[in-house]
Amino acid sequence: MKVIQMLSRDGWANYSYAVVGQNNKAWCVDPWDGKAVYDQLAGQSITIEGIINTHAHPDHIRGNEALAQLSGASVFSREALLEKTLIPLDIHTTIEVKAAPGHTMDHFVFLLWERGVITGIISGDVLFNFGVGNCKNGGNVATLFETVQALKELLPHGCILYPGHDYMETNLGFAMANGVEKAGEFMERFEDWADKNTTMGLEREINPFLLANTLEEFSSLRALRDTW
Repeated sequence: MKVIQMLSRDGWANYSYAVVGQNNKAWCVDPWDGKAVYDQLAGQSITIEGIINTHAHPDHIRGNEALAQLSGASVFSREALLEKTLIPLDIHTTIEVKAAPGHTMDHFVFLLWERGVITGIISGDVLFNFGVGNCKNGGNVATLFETVQALKELLPHGCILYPGHDYMETNLGFAMANGVEKAGEFMERFEDWADKNTTMGLEREINPFLLANTLEEFSSLRALRDTW
């Protein structure tokens, strides 16, 4: 399995993803620019099997129609994903569709299973590098806390985090401002992490929202981050 990560360059810092199997067939997640995604994958002779979304906020579905028209692939609705649950990619790899409400109540994350192990999570706007999503547009802080706690318990240390936006540097600054000592150590070598992804093991050490063990702590941090 290969994960192709594509970052928008227009201020929104959205990530689009293609999860590619050994047969060079891919499922695309949250396409920002449908034509750009199609051109990049077509240039690598990758066939698009389907288009899926973590949630329905406009910045995560804006490329659906163009990518579907260019590729001939279907966009899978929330209802279809609830029924599908597992998306086989190749003989060794499966994408698991998992409900993860909080940022929005209709949010999914996609777990990447290889040979019986979760090796990655496409987390949309639930988990970011060293942060979590806000709850301003159809979400709920208590529900997000429950989702984040469940993911913290479920995901192995080596699981790679593929978030919906590149907010890493800003979130590191927030972690430093709120007493996470290891965030400062990481910031000193931040440039070494350009174009790299964190693991859940690293997130458990630095992400202040994963370090929060109570709803009160989590809610307080979320309120501070909303105005930071």
